[in-house]
Amino acid sequence: MEFAGKQVATVFSVINMSGNLGAALFPLAVGWFVKTTGQWEPVLFLFAGIYAAAAACWIAIAPRGTLFEEPK
Repeated sequence: MEFAGKQVATVFSVINMSGNLGAALFPLAVGWFVKTTGQWEPVLFLFAGIYAAAAACWIAIAPRGTLFEEPK
């Protein structure tokens, strides 16, 4: 909450909408992936890749300061 500053509602809304969009599209992506490869095993690597990408995104966020400059 401190990271978003006074824009916390907007930042949380964007995060929530991104999660909803991903939850809506992921079953379609998994279906396409299984249809294309003909196997379920590669889907596990897809999950692992998504988690690795998410971890890299979290590592890139600087924990100090705020997302936006606060007017003085």
